[in-house]
Amino acid sequence: MNFIPPVAFRRLLGFAFVFVSASATAVPTYTVRPVGLGGSYGNTSAINDAGAVVGFSWTAGDLERHAFVHAGGNTTDLGTLGGNFSRARGINNLGQVVGSSRTSQGSELRGFLVDGASMAALPTPGVGSTASGINDSGAIVGSFWTEVQWQSLAYVYQAGTVQSLGTLGGSGSGASAINNVGDVVGSSSLAGDQEVHAFLYRNGLMQDLGTLGGNGSWASDLNEAGQVVGSSLLSDGATLRAFLYSDGVMTDLGSMFGGDSTASGINNRGQIVGYSGRPDFRTGGGFLHENGITYDLNTLLDSEGWYIDSANAINDRGDIAGSGCYRDYCGGVLLVANHPVSEPGGTLLLGLGVVAFLGRRRSRA
Repeated sequence: MNFIPPVAFRRLLGFAFVFVSASATAVPTYTVRPVGLGGSYGNTSAINDAGAVVGFSWTAGDLERHAFVHAGGNTTDLGTLGGNFSRARGINNLGQVVGSSRTSQGSELRGFLVDGASMAALPTPGVGSTASGINDSGAIVGSFWTEVQWQSLAYVYQAGTVQSLGTLGGSGSGASAINNVGDVVGSSSLAGDQEVHAFLYRNGLMQDLGTLGGNGSWASDLNEAGQVVGSSLLSDGATLRAFLYSDGVMTDLGSMFGGDSTASGINNRGQIVGYSGRPDFRTGGGFLHENGITYDLNTLLDSEGWYIDSANAINDRGDIAGSGCYRDYCGGVLLVANHPVSEPGGTLLLGLGVVAFLGRRRSRA
């Protein structure tokens, strides 16, 4: 029979309520749902707070790659601007979707907006454009190309006006995401075009976020508090690591498996998702980073047989858009967070249950 020493028993009694209370905020498990258009492969890009996911997928028969939105259990083909390719990159809480598509001209790429049922090309001051993000005010960010050496420049589009955000001194830049405050993140070349750094654009100024010691960094997403995530080269010039930029400091988030890692999304709770690889470059997996701890998403699934190879975006509820494989399927997935639920007074009752259980264990020793 197991025996709990008196001192240990008293400590367990003292900490029973603390332990139970902490378990109510434990990391959730996830139920995996495939999203896509029936083709052999696809991926996701963004998710809104209602759980609507956007991305791209091969169509049935693998004839073309189209942008899609998955909402309410149904996946909708968003079509193209006349070409054979489109990809959705962002969605806001109003359900407006942005991305890029080839036009009927074949090689021409244009940013688009889907507001309702139709896909409309966004105006561009250059010869081509992409759209990467949209906030709840309808402000859109992305990149456009000029005819001068196909220079790429970050932009914000709102109320019919395209505003170039400039660069950090180099010849090119691109924007990845915008929050509801109007802050924009992306990357830009420095003077001389020998380095590319992540930037935060705020109040008309583009701020260089630096690197983790290498000569390159790229910002992927930000939340309403202005926390930024992305990836950066380390001082060895070869290793890529996920980062969190907060309060003026860029922090290396490490790697689950010892290889490269990238951070793709962050929500307003500070939860971060991304990809972590192995040194052999052959395998990797999606991760969730929360409260300073990185979790392998494949250890948090309640859906058997799935393998999540990347996590691309996370909403404020904790639902995740990513990609994964199950048997013959490899493509976009929605990971629905299953949060622990406590009834009113449940923490106290459960705490008393722990005490009673420990008491029975002790009395039987």
